[in-house]
Amino acid sequence: MLLAAETLFAERGLDTTIGAIAARAGVGIGTVYRSVGSKEQLIEALYRTKVSDAAALITSLGAQATGWEALTAIVRTFTDLAAENRALFELLIQHSASAGALLRREIAPLLEAVVARAQHEGTLRADFAATDVPLLAQAAGAIAAAGTPAAARASRRIIEFVLKGVTATPDPIPIDSALSDDEIVDWIGSSFRTLSVSRELTP
Repeated sequence: MLLAAETLFAERGLDTTIGAIAARAGVGIGTVYRSVGSKEQLIEALYRTKVSDAAALITSLGAQATGWEALTAIVRTFTDLAAENRALFELLIQHSASAGALLRREIAPLLEAVVARAQHEGTLRADFAATDVPLLAQAAGAIAAAGTPAAARASRRIIEFVLKGVTATPDPIPIDSALSDDEIVDWIGSSFRTLSVSRELTP
């Protein structure tokens, strides 16, 4: 059930209905409710799984030789994840008190340690905060939400500019090429279509 929900949420966002999840899982709607309760409870269960996965990934990426390498690996990886999975950051930025408390407990200390390490090494601006990491990834993911190759490249390009702007030392990672005029027009059109579909799916 969680796998079907995760797949649909990734494709369509959190507006996906219980009926659609049941159809994808090959069961009746009643089975979904008996198994996981309400849609809110299903989202909560998936949210906790995603937070745990994110914490494990940050821990793994944080084991780089330097704080700067750890930070950039985390930002780049979560930027790509946000582009690939529409529901990921919708889940991770829920506004409920319990969701916020879980993030502060499981994710915040990990990011704070990486940021502090890079700042102590002198490779990261002193005014950069751990809370800036999810903001960057979400912003880049929003650019990539159109789902086209050009949009994905644009999101990576923007992140590389930001990273080069917050480092205290030169970063050798090259930036993707700028979008052409035609690609910009295609990205704008795709973005509006994505927004329209999202609104149509809203009950």
